[in-house]
Amino acid sequence: MRKILTTVLLLLCAMVVGAQNFKVDNLYYRVIDSANRTVELVACGSGAGIGNVVIPGSVIYNEVDYKVTEIGYGAFQGCEELTGIVIPDAVTRIYGSAFLNCTALAEIEIPVTLSDIGYSVFENTAWYEAQPEGEVYIGNVFYKYKGTIPDNTTLCLRQGTIGVAGHALLQQMGLAGIVIPSGVKTIGYMAFYGCSSLKEVVVPNSVTNICGYAFDSCTGIKSLVIGENVTFDDGAFCNCTSIERIVSLLSADKVKSNNLANDVFGWLKKSTCTLYLPQGAKEVYASSRVWRDFVNVEEYETYSGRCGYYSQSQWALTADVLTISGWDSTNGYNNIPWEKYKDDIRIVVIENGVNAIGDNAFENCRNLKNVILPNSVTSIRDYAFQNCAGLISVVIPNSVKTIGRGVFSNCSGLKSAVIGNGLTEICDGMFANCKNLESVMIPNTITRIGSYAFDGCTALVDIAIPSSVVNILECAFRNTGWHNKQADGLLYQDGWLIGYKGDGPKGDLVVADGTVGIASDAFNSCSAITSVKIPEGVKSVCGYAFAYCRNIASIEIPSTVEYIGWCAFIYPESLVSLTSHIPAEKLFEIPLDDFKGVFYGYDKSGCTLYVPAGARDVYASTDGWSEFVNIVELNGSDIKDVVVEAAGENGVYDLFGRRADAPSKGIYIVNGKKVLVK
Repeated sequence: MRKILTTVLLLLCAMVVGAQNFKVDNLYYRVIDSANRTVELVACGSGAGIGNVVIPGSVIYNEVDYKVTEIGYGAFQGCEELTGIVIPDAVTRIYGSAFLNCTALAEIEIPVTLSDIGYSVFENTAWYEAQPEGEVYIGNVFYKYKGTIPDNTTLCLRQGTIGVAGHALLQQMGLAGIVIPSGVKTIGYMAFYGCSSLKEVVVPNSVTNICGYAFDSCTGIKSLVIGENVTFDDGAFCNCTSIERIVSLLSADKVKSNNLANDVFGWLKKSTCTLYLPQGAKEVYASSRVWRDFVNVEEYETYSGRCGYYSQSQWALTADVLTISGWDSTNGYNNIPWEKYKDDIRIVVIENGVNAIGDNAFENCRNLKNVILPNSVTSIRDYAFQNCAGLISVVIPNSVKTIGRGVFSNCSGLKSAVIGNGLTEICDGMFANCKNLESVMIPNTITRIGSYAFDGCTALVDIAIPSSVVNILECAFRNTGWHNKQADGLLYQDGWLIGYKGDGPKGDLVVADGTVGIASDAFNSCSAITSVKIPEGVKSVCGYAFAYCRNIASIEIPSTVEYIGWCAFIYPESLVSLTSHIPAEKLFEIPLDDFKGVFYGYDKSGCTLYVPAGARDVYASTDGWSEFVNIVELNGSDIKDVVVEAAGENGVYDLFGRRADAPSKGIYIVNGKKVLVK
């Protein structure tokens, strides 16, 4: 194998030399531009692929200093002993297969400015094999999606991406949406070839080149927005036969300078597609090879301005595409500058740099179909997209750290949502009344699910609560498809006791083993409950979980509890026995601001608080617990030791009033008195 490769390389080198190119330190170069003194590295000589190779930033030939700006097709292909490569800052392009089958290549250093990487450049290298499945980046280039993309996936490329490599998403038919952030310059050769589920593509203004056949055979694309700086290579959108509308931001001058590419929209039936172009540019478009065959052509006006009185961001509405650019919030004052155009807005593009989306920014934009959110956005404020009935899907990027109330409430057309891993909570009413919402991806960073978060999401049949969640507020999943399909009784999901359906529980409530949390308001005002036993393993008892349960006589709290929410047990007017197994050292870990009101609303002098051995003084000095007058340690210091050999006339009962004919170790009631059975 190595002999064959060596022969091929020698032949290639012979061709290089024949073309009046040159060799320096066993690497072969070809002059690209003698005026600008740039060269391409085209091949390595025998032995050049051994170990680590540092490509020089410049080389001297015939006493002329040339910059190395490109690495040619297959330049190091098959160099099996190459272990590391350092690519200089001057390199702006790496052609396809440049390092293909360099099986030992594990260390790669590329410049952060490199945006143009061809197809299969690092395939079958040790570096690529070591990458986990999913999105693979090298430098600031999205190199490839490793593995198969799940159906109906929308990808949001990460902040700082400047290029999409060739074949990056080749034939990934599960790809339904792509967010190309502002800052991307190059979309590589056949990057999205065959992504037949892709429905809408917005090419940002930062993109300067769409390489050959980049979107070829994306037969599902219906809407396309072309940024104002794009140039095309052959077949860029060839075989995209379903495109119904194209919004081009290209000026007349830009169209004139980009008129050489062939079959950019090959096989698209131009008579069924509407082309929207800048006002006054129709004549130039009509004479362009790329655009001249379009029949339905409409010119649009551009409306623009600042995003608010104090805002440093600008907005521009071209056709039905609203673009926001700048570096702060979308609205810095209390007015929405595009209010009178809101029914015209179909696509919102937030460019990289904008850091917040203001209150009610796009509320009632009923025809809004698509929102492009970059990774510079860190905050989305209250009701930003409320009542956007046409919105179909949304991807919240990982950069978003805070999100307001009701952000997507009443978005009746919304079908899928991806929540980024920068968020720790799903806020109140975030997706309320999104009746067609079928899929929500909740990351394992979420700790709180707000009240009414998914209330009224009747199409949401499957819910996955991540293990990170410690607080679920009231009615979070009320009237969802999941809730509506449950049988009457207690409702459990992913270890959480959400509440009940049908008639409320009566008598003793024994929470199932394996439960990790009890949701807020789960049993609010259930007056038929007389005792509550919470098992070991439960970590959270959320606010108002047992509020106004006026007939509860006894409660047992396990040692594993880490969070008890505000008013969790308020007004337990019949409570006479409260047993807490929480160790003294863990009391300080429970948030006191929430805990102070946990047992509010009744006279605690008639209730005995049972606590672990040695914990009495800590409980007696801790807010919330200190209000209990009668605090008894469970080690028997305040209870007479009794060994029960036979039940008395009145029998033996546990603290929940249940008969215990064969009691094990613990505290029981015998003949009306509490005793410790050892």
